[in-house]
Amino acid sequence: LINCAVRICEPTEKEGQGVLVTCIDGIRTWQVSEREYSITVRGEQQNFTGTYLVPGRLIKGAASFGDMAHSCNISIKNNFAIATSPAGPSMRLATALKVPEFRTFGQKNVVQARVEYRDLQRMSSLLGDAPMNYHDFETMFAQPPVGRIEVTKGLITLKRSWQYVGCPDTELTLAAKTTKTGSFTFNHIHFDMVLNLLWSIGEATATISFDPENGEYLEVHTEKVSIHFKLMLDGAAQFFPQVKDYLTSRNIEYLVHDGGQIAVKYKDIKVRLQLFDGSEPILRSTVTVLHNVTESVKLLREINRLNATRVGNRIWIDNKMLVVGSEMRCDETKMLTPILDGLVREARYLGGLLGPLYGGTTPAAA
Repeated sequence: LINCAVRICEPTEKEGQGVLVTCIDGIRTWQVSEREYSITVRGEQQNFTGTYLVPGRLIKGAASFGDMAHSCNISIKNNFAIATSPAGPSMRLATALKVPEFRTFGQKNVVQARVEYRDLQRMSSLLGDAPMNYHDFETMFAQPPVGRIEVTKGLITLKRSWQYVGCPDTELTLAAKTTKTGSFTFNHIHFDMVLNLLWSIGEATATISFDPENGEYLEVHTEKVSIHFKLMLDGAAQFFPQVKDYLTSRNIEYLVHDGGQIAVKYKDIKVRLQLFDGSEPILRSTVTVLHNVTESVKLLREINRLNATRVGNRIWIDNKMLVVGSEMRCDETKMLTPILDGLVREARYLGGLLGPLYGGTTPAAA
């Protein structure tokens, strides 16, 4: 199993990567990680202290020796890892002096589903089956390879959208023993590859678990192996971290509310930012100009006249609020500051123009 994990992740020693080994609750435990996923393998009972970083080449060597003699012993002594076969061959490589932290993934997985591992492998293979030739790389990866898992009562549903290439979406269902409901998005190419290359797991029951609200990883757990797949955002949601990083880097105060809305304090004005999906995901910025506005034909005509003279901003009434807003493509969020500047100027101008004529109250300063 650990040899399969090494061949999947191919840890690069030059970059300080390798195979972590430690003892957890009296069980020898191995871990190999990639940027988007991590594989943890539980071995036999053993007691030792410390965590060691063993070169992946040594694990491959030990597996090769094991093929010859049906067994191989790995020991660590004086900063060296040694693989020894009963048939005679041995391999000796230095362990790393700088050892990264063993990842424990402490998130609370409230949604769970139990299925047979072989069934999950078949489903992941079908999910990864593309409706086009893989040589058409640019078309296929015009959008991220996002898969979605949805857990409902007694059922797992796996989905992959192909609408962006004009093909039907993939949707697969599998009966499961479930706890709670929710959904999670992940890189379906990694999901398919890792599950199917870990063929040596064999017949086993797999538990799929995740936190649908705040989770960063989807876990596939069997008695011997745990695989963690990193969350992959899709649609407008993939730009959410980018917007937050932009605001943080410019010392702009903000709060994130439920539903992904961002409340921004910009030049003492409250601005609401919200991402929307579509053929081209957009970021909408809005400011409430006046509260408690009485809608009238005269006011609506004035709003229409003002909108006819504007290019980027739009004005409307929503639930007795006079609102001004602007939209931009999510991939243009590096130009967010000019949008905010223009929106704040417009809100102040409209408040001074329309408030005295049509009534309403000005929002409190942010």
